[in-house]
Amino acid sequence: MSWAFFSAIPCTTKSLSSTVLGSTGILPFFTVIQNILLCLQNYEKRLHKIFSKNLFIGKKVVYLPKCHSTNSVATQLAEIEHVNEGTVVIADEQLAGRGQRGNTWESEPGKNIMMSVVLKPTFLKPSQQFFLNIIVSIAVKKTLSEFGLENVKVKWPNDIYAGNKKITGILIESTLKGSMIETSVVGVGLNVNQLVFTTEKATSMALEVGSDLDKELVLEKLSRNIESLYLQLKGGASEKLQSDYLKSMIGWGERRLYRDKEETFEAEILGVSALGKLRVERGEGVKEYDLKEIEFLWE
Repeated sequence: MSWAFFSAIPCTTKSLSSTVLGSTGILPFFTVIQNILLCLQNYEKRLHKIFSKNLFIGKKVVYLPKCHSTNSVATQLAEIEHVNEGTVVIADEQLAGRGQRGNTWESEPGKNIMMSVVLKPTFLKPSQQFFLNIIVSIAVKKTLSEFGLENVKVKWPNDIYAGNKKITGILIESTLKGSMIETSVVGVGLNVNQLVFTTEKATSMALEVGSDLDKELVLEKLSRNIESLYLQLKGGASEKLQSDYLKSMIGWGERRLYRDKEETFEAEILGVSALGKLRVERGEGVKEYDLKEIEFLWE
């Protein structure tokens, strides 16, 4: 049994110490293993209870107190073994949490939700994979509203803002096989109870509502909303979902300031292309922008 196994045991330092040492000193190695496994089983029961009302998301859960990135772990699992759709990877701490195009994700250990969900959207063409961003963004927005957060908007392509501060980051990485999407790993970093950030541009649910929240309840509702919208997409509701996404976007139907590599300009967001490019009307015509090609300027 490797040390990697022990690093995945979801016990606190206190509970693990009492498990290993006992009340009278060092326990036999076999007893230590038994106690650690019992600790793991108890935590797994709690996780399964969180996802118990779902149809498939969370029926298999991989819990890691600490990892480099839940998306990386989920991707590795999908590469080396058959992973059921809906498998969830959760961590209390990420050492190298990733955002879009190499950005990092800041999160205080144990305070927020950092998870990745393995999906198998074989019903989507590669050119339609942005619909996954759409449903996850709507799911996060819906979850936040269920906990009383107001003025929640989607900042294209994959961030959720409360007011003018970022509260959630989304990273979706897909593996293609021929003309179909074989696997998509949906990563969500949602700030729940963190109160201090190194940037003034970040916020959390607790800061917005003025008190700590039940993180497990937030996780339960978030996973349920993702599953529900995913099934709606699979059932053919793409037009309605795209409409809901557009109505939730920062800058949709408004004249705002933006900047590209050439200049600062005023424009109105018209929508998002099938490939996920941002479509804006600049006065001289409609132009599409890919990731990192346009910057939102806050007023």
